[in-house]
Amino acid sequence: MFKSIGDGNSTITPFKVFKEHTFTEADSGSGVFTVPGTSGSLHNFNTGSATSKSIGTINSLSESLGKDKDSWYSVGTFYNLPVYNSVNHLYYKFEQQNNPLGASPQPQFSFNQDPWPRDSSGSFLNKIHQSVNVFNIPRKFFGEEIKPGTVQLIDNSLTDVSLTLVDDTRGHLYESVYSSSFAKRSSSLSGSNVVVGDAVGNVFYDQGLIVITDTGSRYGNVGTLNGSDGWSLKFQGTKTIREYEYLCNIQEYEYNGTDNISATPGRSGSQLLGSNLSGYFMEGIHTQLTGSMYNVVGTQEEYDSSSVYRPSGMYENFVTHSEFNPYVTSVGLYNDNKELLAVAKLSRPIKKPKEYDISFTIRFDN
Repeated sequence: MFKSIGDGNSTITPFKVFKEHTFTEADSGSGVFTVPGTSGSLHNFNTGSATSKSIGTINSLSESLGKDKDSWYSVGTFYNLPVYNSVNHLYYKFEQQNNPLGASPQPQFSFNQDPWPRDSSGSFLNKIHQSVNVFNIPRKFFGEEIKPGTVQLIDNSLTDVSLTLVDDTRGHLYESVYSSSFAKRSSSLSGSNVVVGDAVGNVFYDQGLIVITDTGSRYGNVGTLNGSDGWSLKFQGTKTIREYEYLCNIQEYEYNGTDNISATPGRSGSQLLGSNLSGYFMEGIHTQLTGSMYNVVGTQEEYDSSSVYRPSGMYENFVTHSEFNPYVTSVGLYNDNKELLAVAKLSRPIKKPKEYDISFTIRFDN
């Protein structure tokens, strides 16, 4: 009934797949939203008076009961000062302490795919200003990471033109009209005296965050307005799929019989026990029935408590013919406990030959 697959007959091949998503400012309920961050001291920070932005559907009952503001909205309330300080500390803050090489941007090296742009003297540029606009993307959309090079952010906050911001696959966000000059300089970051410009923010692919750091007059409202002045964001999420492949080899002398009930006289073995019966049927074993009825395919017959079921131990004559060969219609994969895990259905029945070996290659993705 069972046969081991054998060493070397199974392979697992991982490959990445990508799914494109598009969101606008109207999709904040899905978890894709923007929040502003403003530089300042957190000393004596008071949520009652601090500037904030609330996302999601408001819970009027929670508000009327005087509960904390964070419980009013389905997504939550985000305060400008903590947002800025969190982003700054995680991705942009320079830390010189305990660094033998001097000042360097830590810990953003852990998150950004490329060293931070440098000026003509080779010094790192601190590109964060006094405010930021942060785009949040839930992991259920971007998966393992945002695919580098797929971010496209279109913002209509300017009155005369739409801004199109894209990423350079290395974590830098820039306006597409400068793509040629920026990409050329960005690709040469290996040198110490390299000037890189035109970056207006960063994409942190593994965390699902897009941060607009150049919040001057041109980019200050990116991601903050709505309606005709709103924004749309397009990107591709990443997921690793694994293809499992199993080679099932059958020798010429194996699986030449059949357990199909249609091969036995009277289709014995086709009986289905009702819920009011107890016992089990195995070929060659007589099992006493304690109930009064059991189902046979197509008919019903009554038995009293003394009845004995005798399954057939014989085949029909056509099965014993020397030219008889069973047909394979499916292959089941089991674990070590003989528990069925997967069934591969063949597109058509395959006759099992007796003269030579045959192999089946089973593939599925997970």
